[in-house]
Amino acid sequence: NRISGIMTVMQDVSARRGLEEKIARSERRYKTLIDNLEDVVFSLDSHGTILFMSPAVERVYGFTPEQMQGTHFSQYIVPEDLPKVTESFHRELAGSVEALEFRIHDSAGETRYLRAQSRPRQEGGCVAGIDGVIIDFTSLHVAQKESIDLTHSRSLGRRGWLDIGLGY
Repeated sequence: NRISGIMTVMQDVSARRGLEEKIARSERRYKTLIDNLEDVVFSLDSHGTILFMSPAVERVYGFTPEQMQGTHFSQYIVPEDLPKVTESFHRELAGSVEALEFRIHDSAGETRYLRAQSRPRQEGGCVAGIDGVIIDFTSLHVAQKESIDLTHSRSLGRRGWLDIGLGY
């Protein structure tokens, strides 16, 4: 029982290794991009369970992405807005691309005004969930409301002075 020869099989994996490195660089670049956005990037499954929230969610909602992952989106929506958000979610699962304004309660119980732009996510030829971006426009909403209130009170004030001057 003597060894009469050795057989060796070799495979050049340098092309595969180069591709893996390229993919890893691309993933790091996109992670950095999403991590540095002011707006929230999100992903829901087809049942409305949160699969992913970008780090910006902590600034908007006051919750960490990890706290929100695995919860249902509906628990954050202001009750009066929940029907329209739920209807939009179901239309998106049916293939619609939508933009929607709604309100949430953040971790401190404060109301935030948000706009979501989202679309269905396909996996294996089927809709697997919804991906999108959420923009917090609370500051703009408050400024617009204050401007309207100020304009209204100035209008009432002028009318009041005129009314007094005319003896009404």
